[in-house]
Amino acid sequence: MNMNRRESLGLLLGTACSAVAAEPWKVDVTQETMAPWGKTPDHLEPAKIQVPQFYYLAQFVSFPSFTEGQYLALVKGKQKGEYELRAAKAGGRDTKEPPKKTHAILVPEDLARTIYELWSNMLFETRYPKAAYHGLDGTTYVFSTFIRALGWMHGSVWSPDEDQPPGWITKLAGELHQFATQGSTNEAEITKRVTATRERYFAHLKKHGRH
Repeated sequence: MNMNRRESLGLLLGTACSAVAAEPWKVDVTQETMAPWGKTPDHLEPAKIQVPQFYYLAQFVSFPSFTEGQYLALVKGKQKGEYELRAAKAGGRDTKEPPKKTHAILVPEDLARTIYELWSNMLFETRYPKAAYHGLDGTTYVFSTFIRALGWMHGSVWSPDEDQPPGWITKLAGELHQFATQGSTNEAEITKRVTATRERYFAHLKKHGRH
């Protein structure tokens, strides 16, 4: 009898928690009301720009309104246990091929794993925003990963605020791009920054994530 009560209580609590976590969207069937205006969401949204698909671990492409963007990809190297960070200027929108000329730098497996963990977990949270936040000008950032048996995942964000997870990973991607192209910092420092961003995001995910 006690076991049944505990099970019933657990079921009720689970139902209540689900109701709080996922409030239904209130529609306007006349479509005369605009969606509310808001800040950058704390997650990525489905990407509308076509980007390259090959067997990378992580990919980042920026598309500014008036200047050239950045391209970054983390891939497995030719030798077992070898990983390569490639960086270049980004091509135009809706491109199927990565840039032909890239800067490349080898990175250790631990750093590759940390980048892969951050990218994949952010992309698992990709969903449509419930508030409009896009402007006329700015930059669209597209993040991608490939996971065996799941395939490619792509998520994007437009000119994110720095105090939200998309802003954290966008800033980090820019630092990784500089690391690969200019050697702007050493390996120990960039590893520290990647790890700190991953841990910061995992803490956020524990409180606010859905997967």
